[in-house]
Amino acid sequence: MNIDIESNIDPNSQLIELKVDLSNDKQIASVAKKLQDLSIEVTGLIHFAALNPKYDELIYGYEIQEQENQEILQALKVGTLGAFSIVKSLDKVLSQNCSIVLIGSDLSLVSPNQDIYCSCDSMDLYHDFRCRVKPLFYSIDKTAVIALTRYLAAFYAFSNREVRVNCVCLGSVENNTNESFKKKLAKIIPLKRQASLGELNETFEFMLYKSSTYQTGSVIVIDGGRTII
Repeated sequence: MNIDIESNIDPNSQLIELKVDLSNDKQIASVAKKLQDLSIEVTGLIHFAALNPKYDELIYGYEIQEQENQEILQALKVGTLGAFSIVKSLDKVLSQNCSIVLIGSDLSLVSPNQDIYCSCDSMDLYHDFRCRVKPLFYSIDKTAVIALTRYLAAFYAFSNREVRVNCVCLGSVENNTNESFKKKLAKIIPLKRQASLGELNETFEFMLYKSSTYQTGSVIVIDGGRTII
């Protein structure tokens, strides 16, 4: 089986791993063509890809001029537009009852609480320049994911195809989180903690399989209560 894109194929299972640059439409189209050539039908699709800087990688300073338009465009290309490119390219191999799950965020619904990213003394004369800031590009991308979800859900429904498209908006998930940041998060999350790795698996199983066959265009929020206060 010859696949040009970087791949990992286990001959003893039905699992095929294809690695692709989601900002490269040609690579995405090539993957779709390979799936067609292999007569593989896609019954479920989850799009997790996004540009999301870690706490220690955040930008500094409250000067809005420091945030570049190009960063927003790049985030959209990987996230929202990347998801659209995947769906568009795979359209011909989507099964009749395919379930597509796009990943939003608590920041699809509320603005970042910039106070939790601050690592300096707010009384410091240089506070505005030293403070960590969650950049705009992540909020724009994750908000756009909801719009894409609703558009695709309605589009497939009106075209008489039972392809379902839903969005899961996730809050913070524990994955080697900075301890100081973790404590600040706990103060603004009603359940006072992040989600643990694996805690969300059953949600995605529900969204992908027959239990959710009457659900499309939904925005499901799993954030420990972060967006209710």
